Amino acid sequence: MIWFRYWPLLAVLIGMYWRESAWAAILLYHVGLVAGIWVRKEALREVRWKSPILVCGFAAVLGIAAYPAVRIGLPILVDPESLAQLGPKMEQLGLAGGSLVAFVVYFAIVHPVLEEIGWRGALNESSPRPHHHDLEFTAYHLPVLWWLFPGQWALLAISVLTLVGSAWMWRWGRDRYGLIAVIVFHAAADLGIVVAAVAVESRL
Repeated sequence: MIWFRYWPLLAVLIGMYWRESAWAAILLYHVGLVAGIWVRKEALREVRWKSPILVCGFAAVLGIAAYPAVRIGLPILVDPESLAQLGPKMEQLGLAGGSLVAFVVYFAIVHPVLEEIGWRGALNESSPRPHHHDLEFTAYHLPVLWWLFPGQWALLAISVLTLVGSAWMWRWGRDRYGLIAVIVFHAAADLGIVVAAVAVESRL
């Protein structure tokens, strides 16, 4: 399943760096995810899915905390010149107007569902400790950040630590509370991140 773990990186390189399209990148990534999930569908039977309602509610509140973290953190970690390029770069990726709204909705609903079923479901790594899958999950996010904020090493360093920690935490949460709660957490976090990024860009 090596291709499954590194497909996201290839999707980002093709979609963002070659086609300069956020939609091309995420849809190509999701095609690979769906294929990987299908190949590894037997592993999904071993995954704990159901989650208590209260846990899901707490996960949503915890996840949406990504909004203030990004809203406050981006201007601190990224220099003003690079931050001022966020809007033009989003437009360059085809994210403006209705396309941006649709992307936010898709990114907050479809993306976390497929990503969690793929990474924490189909791969189904049960190690209680940090695992190389956590680094592989983190890897494809780095060229995304570099494309948007080249040379912003503080942002990349914080993002690596956050993403590796999140991947481990989501795996732990899946085993303890069920995959549904993890999906809710991830969806709330993705929504907070992308809305915060748009908010930062719009107020520059």
